[in-house]
Amino acid sequence: MDIPSPCDTQQVYVDSDLVLKKLRSFPKGSAPGPSGTHASHLLHAIRINNQTPALDVLTDFNHLSAGLVPLEVQPFLSVAYLIGLSKKDGGIRPIAIGDVYRRLTGKCLFSSILSDANTYFLPSQCVCAVGGGEAVVHAWRQIMEEFASDPDFIGFKIDFVNAFNSVKRDVFLKECHQRFPQIFKWVHFCYSQHSYIFFGNHSIFSQAGVQQGDPLGPFLFCLVLQVLIDKLMEKVPDLVLNNWYMDDGSLFGKSDDVLRAWNIVKTEGPHLGLFF
Repeated sequence: MDIPSPCDTQQVYVDSDLVLKKLRSFPKGSAPGPSGTHASHLLHAIRINNQTPALDVLTDFNHLSAGLVPLEVQPFLSVAYLIGLSKKDGGIRPIAIGDVYRRLTGKCLFSSILSDANTYFLPSQCVCAVGGGEAVVHAWRQIMEEFASDPDFIGFKIDFVNAFNSVKRDVFLKECHQRFPQIFKWVHFCYSQHSYIFFGNHSIFSQAGVQQGDPLGPFLFCLVLQVLIDKLMEKVPDLVLNNWYMDDGSLFGKSDDVLRAWNIVKTEGPHLGLFF
């Protein structure tokens, strides 16, 4: 992949208060991942006699986000267990369980950029905002009521196939380097080369898309999606609604404008790894 170097970026520092807060955010009974370490194990180590050394050691995981871990370790630290759950239609839904240390680092870094992410994505994407899904529903209801009597206005819903697994890594790495350089060292570490996924006695490489279970995964996906959204805003500025909640898109406007927007999605989406 042709991706930027992390050498020219300065990572954000994560303090111990944030580490403890995000460690407590793991659901009770959360799976440990390949290292076998549960989040509850780490919390117990911190709580014993109110000791701080365990928390200090976890906070020192800033060297992960600083990119100070050799890349040879990456395929194993970014590893995940894969399990298959049965779907009602007879298919299989794969669930990846990443390691707790990788997930904790991602949680902390996402929290540190949440405000900047909202500033960048809103109002076209609602993924980082509280109640984002509900906001899209209310927008649809309001617009349909406002233009109910105009037959030239139409609404259009878009969904991408297997989007999180197919989105192109070189695109979100470049976008992250440009827009959010303070976390790029960690993102580069996790995605600049392939990592392992273990399924029973078998192992496969994770080579495309964002990794399931990565707290930064939805954010990285939305970085790619924003490239497409910006193109729609540039080429079809008169759309009444151009709003997305992850891979679910909502377009509303005059029929000619919506058709132009749809043609852009069909043409430009595959270059980003987005297939309708």
